[in-house]
Amino acid sequence: MLRRNLPMTLFLFLIVTLHTAVLACIQWPNTFLSPLLSDHPFLYKSIFYLVTITVSCFHQQISRLIGLKLELAYGMLCNVVALLLLIARAEILPSASWLTALAMFFSGAAMLSVFNCLITYTVLVFSKRTLLGIIILYAFANAGNLLAPQILDLQNLFNVGVPFLLFLVALLLMYVVGVLVFFDEPNPMIGKKRYRSGLYLLKQMPLRLPLFILTIMFYSMSESTFSIWSEDFLVKTQDIPFAESSLSIFWLFMILGQMIMLVPLHYFDAKKILYFLAAGVFTALLLIPASSFHLVILSGMLLGGLSCAAYFPIILSLIETEISYIATRDEVLFLPLIEQAISFMTAGYLLSIGITDFWTTWSKQNPRGYFYIAPIYILISVFLVFYLNVTRKYFLKNESS
Repeated sequence: MLRRNLPMTLFLFLIVTLHTAVLACIQWPNTFLSPLLSDHPFLYKSIFYLVTITVSCFHQQISRLIGLKLELAYGMLCNVVALLLLIARAEILPSASWLTALAMFFSGAAMLSVFNCLITYTVLVFSKRTLLGIIILYAFANAGNLLAPQILDLQNLFNVGVPFLLFLVALLLMYVVGVLVFFDEPNPMIGKKRYRSGLYLLKQMPLRLPLFILTIMFYSMSESTFSIWSEDFLVKTQDIPFAESSLSIFWLFMILGQMIMLVPLHYFDAKKILYFLAAGVFTALLLIPASSFHLVILSGMLLGGLSCAAYFPIILSLIETEISYIATRDEVLFLPLIEQAISFMTAGYLLSIGITDFWTTWSKQNPRGYFYIAPIYILISVFLVFYLNVTRKYFLKNESS
């Protein structure tokens, strides 16, 4: 049983905001860190995504070995190491590209190890309202994405690049202490169940688990079209300040959408709400490249942010419902199963972001044509959701019998 839920909950949200802000500061273009990443961008991105996805797939084995609390603390320390390596390259060894490669390794190790741990703790703290808890967690994560460009603008204005990074390091170290003091390790019996949960989950959901992962991957390619493709598209067709403000509009309305979604998701079926969100994503993806008028583009980014707000958390809640039936006869097995499923799904989520990221890096053409491909992704994702919903009764009936 977890204790001290109030300080734990507070630190959950503070950590995820700082975590995403740090990663966004590293990856955001046109900053004082950009020259450090521009000499071998393909290599650095490859290291980051490969390490991130690998660590996520082995998340449960790591947490079983060292414990969930220590995995979270070590993941945050990896962020500290990444920032210190970037400072060393910027100030001490400007020609040492291997320092940047090593920084991307530690940044990748931190990315989903921290996020997966935070989702697991959210499931524990919000055991009766898991979907709402995950949506709130994502809102604070997106707040980090929203704050990063504003913070970077301030540090560029006052020319305090290295002191700013050292301030982030100090905050991360403070949060590590908070994790060690306020966070509890889950039920020790859970650790004994982790060793077989991955194979057990694949055995129980040999088709449905891969379909859930594909659902997230195609949705992620749609979402990253807003966050990655739109930046490339708007920089090439509009001015840079408008491109940056458009991205801020997307993240702002994603956060507002997540707050708004708390009300309808409390009273209505999440599966039906998901179809409305998919329709909004589809419309926004068609709207943005269709016009050069700023108002139309901003409307598309606004609608996209609102529509992406709860899609991923709803998918996680759907698979959680199915896993709860699988674990009916062994309740201690529930957390290891949902933990394993989430680690696979976040790996798929980031893999699709990586695909979009590499595609924009390689593409030198006007991305308007590529932008029209994105609605296909959300159509495939919603079709998979429809299939999973239609066959859910048959699956749950088999599990309960």
